[in-house]
Amino acid sequence: MAFAAKQEAPVGLPTVPDDDNLHLRKNAERILHSTHRLDRKLDPRLLPIAGLRSAILTEQEVTKEVTFREVLNPIYRPVVIFDLDDIVWPHAPDLLRAISHVTGVGATDEDLQTYGHTRRIPQWQTPGIDAIQDEIQANRHPDVNPFVNRAYQRAVETIHAVHAMGHLYTYFTGRMSEMFATTKRVIEWNGLPIDPLTQHVDARTHPEPKRGYLYCSWVDPKHVDEYKNTVMNSWLRNLRSAGWRGRMIIVDDTPKAFKNEIENGDVVAIALDGPLNHNYFPFQNEIRVADWDKISEFLAHYHGKALIEDPSPVRIFDCRELPDTQLVVQKDASGVGYFKLEDLPRKAYDFIPKITVPGCS
Repeated sequence: MAFAAKQEAPVGLPTVPDDDNLHLRKNAERILHSTHRLDRKLDPRLLPIAGLRSAILTEQEVTKEVTFREVLNPIYRPVVIFDLDDIVWPHAPDLLRAISHVTGVGATDEDLQTYGHTRRIPQWQTPGIDAIQDEIQANRHPDVNPFVNRAYQRAVETIHAVHAMGHLYTYFTGRMSEMFATTKRVIEWNGLPIDPLTQHVDARTHPEPKRGYLYCSWVDPKHVDEYKNTVMNSWLRNLRSAGWRGRMIIVDDTPKAFKNEIENGDVVAIALDGPLNHNYFPFQNEIRVADWDKISEFLAHYHGKALIEDPSPVRIFDCRELPDTQLVVQKDASGVGYFKLEDLPRKAYDFIPKITVPGCS
């Protein structure tokens, strides 16, 4: 998968030369201490949305294009948990370059692919380099910061699509809580949707995940998998007890923290093939995919399942350009996937005053 095209920096922000040098602290700090955002040029009409993207409407002789966000019944809507490193953006290659830069002992992408983790690369099996890796992975080395990463363009498009499809989605990373501010800034820099009110909190304090939130790990790195499993099961238990009947979908490259839940069918795991899982067989029921196009397809598929399971005969959409208006569409005319408004009979849809549905913000 290719990175998005390199963007020019705004005035006052020196241009970051290329992706190979993002791991240098001097380049990372330029991004972290700016308000610059990558220009992703996201076109709502081209996002991988299982629903209505846009429509041309005429109101009082004024014609304009309107874009939509589906409002799902909170009882059935999917809950999607996105990991970040080596799923939304490549991280292991940046870590590889950072360690090589600091130690002077080189390693290649092929080494990473072969051994599956920087800790297992043979030429780095020394106490000195192990200590350097600890320092780098805690983001405490003065020369490198491998945690400013450029997201895959298709990942950005897909997560915007998830937002437009009305899913409850969140970012849940194994990065230590000390990296919350950095990670939040990198999410914003990449143009990913995020709740602007996101706070630096321990996920264990939230009975349910909040939409568009970022959660980091609040435990020692050795216990991250246990922490993530505890949080996920707490969320799942609380959602179920509140009457939720939807699916929890984990999008990760190495979803080993949820192995039992995946194999039992309690959660759906979509794993992106990459250097850290290349040498491991998928768990039973784990969906291993090659790229974000496939991730998009599966998320659209589960969107359709949520609509099928919801007994309501209609689909509801917020209209971005008409904030006090909602579009109501008959399911038997639109189906549960993507449709075009102009293909439907006029009696199959209507515009009504916006209804506030609890839990659908």
